Amino acid sequence: GSNSGKYLFATGYDLGQIGVAEIAGGSLKDQPSLTVNLKNCINDNCSAGYGAKTTVHGEGIAVRGDKLYLVASVNLEGGYDNYDNGYLLQFNIKDNGSLEFNSYTRVGKNADQVRLSFYNDSVFIPFIGGMQNYGAGNAESRIDVVKISNGQLNTISQAIKKPENVKCDFRNLKILPNGTAYVMTYNLAATGSGMDAHVYKTTVSNLMSENPKNWEEIVSGQYEGWFGKLDAEYYTKRLWLEAGDKLQVYTDGSTKPIVWNAKDFS
Repeated sequence: GSNSGKYLFATGYDLGQIGVAEIAGGSLKDQPSLTVNLKNCINDNCSAGYGAKTTVHGEGIAVRGDKLYLVASVNLEGGYDNYDNGYLLQFNIKDNGSLEFNSYTRVGKNADQVRLSFYNDSVFIPFIGGMQNYGAGNAESRIDVVKISNGQLNTISQAIKKPENVKCDFRNLKILPNGTAYVMTYNLAATGSGMDAHVYKTTVSNLMSENPKNWEEIVSGQYEGWFGKLDAEYYTKRLWLEAGDKLQVYTDGSTKPIVWNAKDFS
């Protein structure tokens, strides 16, 4: 979820909606009349024409100023295999918490619970590139960059150039205020249990380069489990990883993480 100070906005995979709640002191008041159905919104504003079989999923959401940004993934026939290119949607947040559609851009396939990373006038979003495969990646996996001009999204996104040394599907990205970028990639293991994961460090300027230098690989390994995420702290210089069924933190300058079993937090 994300909030604008007076309202909390949330999205989810199954229902494919944006829910709105008013922040009232220490409690939240649901505002069901302000709910936005993503498939209807895309059909109405993006000339999509998706039918009954198509499912649209909310994958990532962020508020910046008086604008809300949402990444939606699309399965043309429902299920998990036939992905269409997704959408980055931009809404104006009205004083009463309602959302007014503003602009959109077509982006990559299958964002999968993604963080939207803003840097200056651009939004950076990683995409798996389609259905998750066991033991292999997707040729269409990419990181898209969408420019914001005059309060609206540019109509065309730009896919970054992937350096030769970068392996596996793009999964997660965090950009720090100084322009340092951390990128997590992984593929699911051929056995169906586990993942081959990598974490890279680079810069926004290198992400945007037509001839990028190789990214610095700072973590790689085989992990049990199916999901991975990362986060990085600018001031404390800590790097946090969800690596399968393990949680890890690398403190400033350390090459050996502190590790916890994720089940210990359940």
